[in-house]
Amino acid sequence: MDIASAASAAQSASSGVADKGFADLAENFENFLTILTTQLQYQDPLDPMDSSEFTSQLVEFTGVEQAVAQNKNLEDIVSLLSAEKFLGATGYIGKTVEASGSTTEKHKGVASWTYTLPNDANTVNLTIRNADGQEVAHVPYETEEGSHDFTWDGRGDDGLTLPDGQYHLTVDAKTFSGESIFAEMKLNGVVTGVESTEQGEILMVGDLRIPANAVTVVKEAPLIITQ
Repeated sequence: MDIASAASAAQSASSGVADKGFADLAENFENFLTILTTQLQYQDPLDPMDSSEFTSQLVEFTGVEQAVAQNKNLEDIVSLLSAEKFLGATGYIGKTVEASGSTTEKHKGVASWTYTLPNDANTVNLTIRNADGQEVAHVPYETEEGSHDFTWDGRGDDGLTLPDGQYHLTVDAKTFSGESIFAEMKLNGVVTGVESTEQGEILMVGDLRIPANAVTVVKEAPLIITQ
């Protein structure tokens, strides 16, 4: 390997992972110095080696070293920010969060949703389905315009308590003339854990996964049965 080859190898090291880049840079710089020392030792005194070449290579090594150091600093900053975001998300644990959706986790015997009516309805009937899509409970509920919290006690139409798990709520709201009214749905759930992914922090509500950036409301209070 000649001087130019050693410098070229060091330059390519800067495009990889920073930690590996430092190791490769050190190895190639050592090779560079060995080759340079050998060539100086055995050069022809009557035809001395042109110093401009190895001077330019030394400058190149300096530039590569700075580039690798910058990459390492950027990686450290990104890692620090990711760690801070994850630690911030752990503050959700134990709290009740609200996010867009109609499927939530029945946790410790209850499940909760919030629905919003754009105007008054004549009737509102809530239908709860289990994970298999089977209707398990039907509840008439609030008809006034605005938001309404509904926390289900986990019992089916037969009065028996159903197992914990995921349940889906459908809101059937009708006007006085029998026309359907669209109701905006949001799920409520107690955060039991946090997971860090490439897409961002994910809040765990039982087996349900909710992106942290999808949360619209955080509540300190536990779920209270309103049924």
